Formats: sequence, C-alpha cells, structure tokens
Amino acid sequence: MNDIVSAVADVTPTAENSEATKSSEELLARLKEIRERLLSLRRGPGSSSKEMNRLWRETSNIVRTLASARSTSEAANSAQDAPGESSDSVIEDIVPMFFQFWSLRGKVSENMYPVYVKLAKSKHTLEQLLETGLFTRALLKDLETHIESAEHQMQNFKSTRPSTAGRKSVASTSSSSGKILDARYSLLDAKLTSCKELLHNLKEALNAISPFLLPIHTRLVEIKNDLQQLLARRSAHAFSLAEVQMLQDELLEIDSARIDGSYLGKDGTVLPGQATVIWLLEQCYEDSHELLALREAIDGDNALRPIYESLIRLKTKLEQLEIVNRYTFRCDELVPIQMELGKIDNLRIDGKFVANDADGHSVIPEGQAVLHFLLHKCYRLVHKIQSMTEPVSESLMPIYNQLMTLRKCFLELQRWKVKLSMRDITMYQMKLSMLDNKRVDGKFIADDGEIPEGQGILHDLLDECYQLQVELQHAAEEDDGDDDFEDEEGEEEEDC
Repeated sequence: MNDIVSAVADVTPTAENSEATKSSEELLARLKEIRERLLSLRRGPGSSSKEMNRLWRETSNIVRTLASARSTSEAANSAQDAPGESSDSVIEDIVPMFFQFWSLRGKVSENMYPVYVKLAKSKHTLEQLLETGLFTRALLKDLETHIESAEHQMQNFKSTRPSTAGRKSVASTSSSSGKILDARYSLLDAKLTSCKELLHNLKEALNAISPFLLPIHTRLVEIKNDLQQLLARRSAHAFSLAEVQMLQDELLEIDSARIDGSYLGKDGTVLPGQATVIWLLEQCYEDSHELLALREAIDGDNALRPIYESLIRLKTKLEQLEIVNRYTFRCDELVPIQMELGKIDNLRIDGKFVANDADGHSVIPEGQAVLHFLLHKCYRLVHKIQSMTEPVSESLMPIYNQLMTLRKCFLELQRWKVKLSMRDITMYQMKLSMLDNKRVDGKFIADDGEIPEGQGILHDLLDECYQLQVELQHAAEEDDGDDDFEDEEGEEEEDC
C-alpha cells in the first residue's frame, strides 16, 4: 500500500479525518463496504460524481489513518490486519474502480484506466518474482518493456494535463475536486515508481551472480518451473516417471560441477552468487523428490496407509502455516504438530516402519521411501517456520552451524546413494554424541549459565540428524550383508 499512501497523503486535511479513532478492524470493514458499493454502482445504470467523490474522500481518509498507525512504533502491532483479507488488498481492488469511473466520465484519458491496471499487474508480478526468486534476464526484459510502454503512455497523459492555472481554477471552485484531480496522476506516478524500484532490485540480484553461473541459474529456474507445473497436476497419473527422472538427471549433472560443495572459477576462487544458485538447486531436488513420492502414494490395504495419510495431513498443515500465517504465526501452533511427528517417528524400528501380517509376524511393507521423504519434509518445514519466528542466539550459532552441516552432509549422502563403511558411520555417531553432550538437563547452556533462544530449533535438528544417521547405518548394514552373501557364494564356487 506504500505507493497508494504516497499518492493520496495530501488529498484530505488531517483535521477532517473522521476515521482517526477507529480500529484497524473497523477500517477494514468499512473498506469492504466501499468496495461492495463501488461494485454495485459499476453494475448499476449509473453513478453520480458527487457520490464517487464522497467515496474517494472516505477511502483517502482511511488510507491516511492506516499509514499514520503503521508509522507509529507503539501502534505497529495493533495496526496489523487480522488473518485473512488485508486492508492493502482491498485498497488495491478499490483504486482501479475509481480510475474506471474517472475514465468513463471523461475526468481523465480513457487509456489511463488500462495503464493503471497494467502497472498494478506488473507490480504484482515483480513482487511474486522477488518472493520466489524464479526470474531470469529474459523475463525481466519483457517486464521492463511493459513498464516502459506504460510510462510512454503516461507521458502522453501529462502532455494533455490541464495547466497549473486551470487546476487552480478547478480547485477554487471545489478544493477537494482539485486535490482529487492531482491524486489521479499521483497514483499512476507512484505505481510506476514502485514498479521501477522492484525491477531495479531484481536486476541487482542477478548482477550479484557471476556471469559463469548465470546460465546454470537460468536453467535451474526453468527446471523449477517445469517441476512446479508437474506438481500442480497433483496426480501420480498426470505425469510420467521418465519426465521426473530426466529432470533429476540434469540436476545431478549441474550438482556434479561443484567442487567441495562450491562452484569454482578457472582460478580456483569461489564464484559470486553461490547461495542463490545452490538454494535453487536444493528447491529443485525437493520438488523432484516430492513428485517421486506422489508416484509411490500408499493406498489400498497397505498397513502403512494410516501413517501415510497422517504425514500428508501434517505436511499440508505446515505448508499452510508457512505461507498463510507467516506474519501471524505463534510458536505454540507447532507444538501439537511436533508431538504427532514424534509419535510417528517412534513407530520406526531400526529405521523402518514395521507392520504385522495375517499370521502376526513382523514385516516391512512397501512404501518406506515415501514415508521417510514425507517425515523429513515435515521436519524441514518445522525448521523453516521456527527460523522465521524463533531466532537462534549468537552463543548457540556454532552448534547450530555444525548441526546444519551434518544434516546437509547426511542428505547429500542419501541423495547420491553413497555406500558408507561402519567406520564412517561410527565417526558420524561420535560427532553427534559430542554435540548432544553439550546439553545440560536437556538444554543447551551458554557460557554465562543462561538458557539462550533457539532451543527448539537445535533439538529438532539434532533429532533429525540422529534419524538420518540411523537410516544411513541401516543401509550400510544391508550392504555389508549383501557383500558377505556374495563372498560366501564365491567361496562355494571355488570349492566346486
């Protein structure tokens, strides 16, 4: 709402603002009423300029009040919108309707309304790109062309804009009408400025990436979009396994270009833009694993189906918490989810989910891989949500970094299906035990004896590292068993 606030800040004198004493909920309710009224006027036979001007003045007053409340640090928390539709989004719905009315009544050029809509769409697209990180030079060039086209049309509007004397004449007849006339042009200017600033930020983000990494970044964006399209189908029968495997093979090829986890230049230096490219690579891996999990959906009379459905439900809930309630999230919302994840995790025996067959014997049903993926996906979402709400104290950062490095190492070993010896497993066990032993009565304690922030994140990270280590150990034991079997067969052949 910043661009709208800047454009209408001077429309109505502060003294006339009758909305100043209302709460943010009341202002949001009134904005919705104004939107409904404008929709009914647009559908009706016609609307009077007098009523439209009154609605515009009231909207301006509300915008001024919200801006004032948000700029006051004491009222910052109380001024935030409740979960659900925000006042910003309602205002973004309202303003184009005023432009449409002004265009139809000849108050402004008939092209001003479509130009405002074009800029509003461009701004929304740029904000989405900034949030997702999925943009390339070609995409930004197309958006820049759209914005420049809108700016050129705006120059034409300004060339036919009434002179200063003419505006003063209008203002002398009606002070509020004169200010509304100025606001029409200010709204366009503010929207254009906002688009240019967002475009500049996105360009700067790409400029921070080494030219040698830009082709990789561009291809990863394309792969990410392809994976998202496959995920959008939400059905295992809507895509082929070959499609996913082909993209996965390309990801492994891109990943293999790293040396000791980094992309290096010809001179052996670490190339700028590592974090962005590796983050995109990890996102693509996660999407491909989720697609493979969809292909292995557990249904029918499989004994693991209740666990599968519980994990799907928890994953969906965590994704909603991450996206919808990002700014209104409370840490206690995670507690019941974490408890349920713990119960599911405790069902594993030697890293496997076990069930009983008809004779009461323990068996390992199919679907282990998809359950492990879903479980770790839920843990990753928990970590991500916690990191947004629960900071890790500086005194605990060394432990946090070591756990993150171990977790990443375990996931890489699983991804590349590396066969570990029991000696390697023992080394990892010792490292985890060393970190675990830093806890006193179950807490990580600072040097001054205080209990720093970030306990929940560290405990969950430690638990996940233990789980990953158990899975790698189980895989190593199976491999050792297969090798022993092959050795015995070889010895028998020699005896023969």
